[in-house]
Amino acid sequence: MRQDSLSANYGFQCSCSHCQMSSEEGKKSDGRVLRLLQLQNIHSTGVEWLSIEEVTELIKICERENLPYSMINANYIAAQVYNAHGRTQEASDFAKKAKRDGLMYVGPMWKDLEEAQILIDSPQKHNSYLNIIVDDEI
Repeated sequence: MRQDSLSANYGFQCSCSHCQMSSEEGKKSDGRVLRLLQLQNIHSTGVEWLSIEEVTELIKICERENLPYSMINANYIAAQVYNAHGRTQEASDFAKKAKRDGLMYVGPMWKDLEEAQILIDSPQKHNSYLNIIVDDEI
């Protein structure tokens, strides 16, 4: 299906692993990508924080689907979420991954570079620090 769409719209036959998936596997992959977009949207709207479990799911989807640009964002989101929970070492570790990949794929103009650097150097100074109330902490 993906190959047919690319062939019809762009005039070439793609041979990547995604395009060679069976219809069933393609639907599963599309479902994972949809879930990734849902999780990113939850975070970007700022209405609520993702849980640690949701951040883990987000990263696993990016890894499974081999989406390097989405992985940059997933690691940056993870850094903020862990920092919001006060888990500064993990926040710094995820920020380092986001910075590394952001510089590699986007370059020095990566929009979150300064914020990632704060999370690396001084996570407590980032506006996400302890910016969440967890039910079991009340």
